[in-house]
Amino acid sequence: TVEDYLNLYIDKAIERGLANSTITGYEKAKNGLRDLWKIPVPELETLNIVNLIENSTLSRKTLSNRLSLLSSSLNRAIVDKMIKVNPASGIRIQEYLTNKSKINARNIHEDVIPFTPAETRQLIRAAEDTVKAIVALLFDTGIRSSEWVALKKVDVCLVSKTISIFEAIVEGKTKATKTKSGRRRIPISQEVCELLKREMAKTGSEYVFLNSQGNVWNQDSFRKHIWKKLLSTAGVKYRYPYQTRHTFATRLISEGMNLWKIAKLMGHTSPNMLYTHYGNYIDAYEKIPKAKALNLNVE
Repeated sequence: TVEDYLNLYIDKAIERGLANSTITGYEKAKNGLRDLWKIPVPELETLNIVNLIENSTLSRKTLSNRLSLLSSSLNRAIVDKMIKVNPASGIRIQEYLTNKSKINARNIHEDVIPFTPAETRQLIRAAEDTVKAIVALLFDTGIRSSEWVALKKVDVCLVSKTISIFEAIVEGKTKATKTKSGRRRIPISQEVCELLKREMAKTGSEYVFLNSQGNVWNQDSFRKHIWKKLLSTAGVKYRYPYQTRHTFATRLISEGMNLWKIAKLMGHTSPNMLYTHYGNYIDAYEKIPKAKALNLNVE
């Protein structure tokens, strides 16, 4: 069956020593193909796969990951002479998907809902102790959840007021950032310096942040049990912690920072991602000089 070959492919990937995060990704993709599991491989047709794509409301990226796993798994069925042609190869996902853009007519990306300055202050004020240091750091640097949980004391410089990002913790494993641009140095405010100094003095661990059990934080646990409660206490509408990253980017854009520098601070290779996610903020900032030149009120 299709399920047998999916399992075989994943088992071989584990034997090859692929990263835990990769294996987890394969498992998720496999679960997404559940409707095809019990079909005998010789009976699987391209139409079965196309129907799965057309009836899905998932993103193109997620569907692509699933199709990639399926196609790779079925290549073994060709070797085993179960089939002569891989029914999953050559399928162009975009031909079967409705073009659903996340960017509306006003150039606003629907996934970008940054916190306002007032909301940011409310959250930092409502947080206490270690959580306060974490939240203040997130808003101050725009780092990812996988990066702050992996932050080590050696990567914090209180003299130059910077943190350096070299690693991330994904699926419980510490690993280097995915790309060279992900390794970066980010300035931090005096307030965050003081909060980090206090945190680092608490334990002898190499990591900056430890939870109440003395262990490195799990980002999902933080989101479910700490972050959600904090927003409720502060009276702020719930958004995922990733919105602190969007808040960081939009703040720097509004301050007129060079887009290449913003991209570097966020770990991107170029500003292209900024235009994709924050195009309306960039447009708004670029209109300000023109408005001032025309003596318009832009306050």
